[in-house]
Amino acid sequence: MQLVRYRDLVIEQKSQQRDLDPLASGRCLADAHRARAFDLPLLDHRLKQFIARVNLVHATLPELEFAPFDEAAITACLARAFTGLSLVKEAQAAPLITAFHQHLAPGQVSWLDELVPLSIPWPDSRTMKVTYGNDSPEAQVKLHECFTLIEHPTLCEGRLPVHLSLCTPDGKRLASTTDWPTFLAREWPKHRQSVAKKFPGHLWR
Repeated sequence: MQLVRYRDLVIEQKSQQRDLDPLASGRCLADAHRARAFDLPLLDHRLKQFIARVNLVHATLPELEFAPFDEAAITACLARAFTGLSLVKEAQAAPLITAFHQHLAPGQVSWLDELVPLSIPWPDSRTMKVTYGNDSPEAQVKLHECFTLIEHPTLCEGRLPVHLSLCTPDGKRLASTTDWPTFLAREWPKHRQSVAKKFPGHLWR
């Protein structure tokens, strides 16, 4: 703010506004977030799952040339989303998903649903939710619902087994496996008697 005075009397105020470089301002905000200067509410579970899925495809199917999300790539996507913004509150309200989609080549976003879906079909005509984290896809399922499985569910064109978190009928975790047939043959007999005794209303193999 520029003040024009006559002696001690302010007679005019002039607002000084500099030209904003939209790319530079976006990058500045992205760098500030990278330095943990502020939080981003819209960098939410949905977006983090998208990032994890892309990185999983990159690691499992490198021949498909999915560009991974490292720290620099995430910052670049945020800078793209923040282009033209200058305030933290603007950055916190800015939609992010489109900027992250633009990190991939055309067509790769829709391909994710085939390679690393958010749910997988189950033999009883239902679907099971899949979550992505710790470099592994995981589905939580009740153990007695797995007895109709013939093969262990896989993703990424059969190269990546889903980590099944096996629960008792009351939802408590009993065990986990990435090879259901082997678990059924070797591990399940160790649990069968105690589980069948505690939950007699289910048909246990």
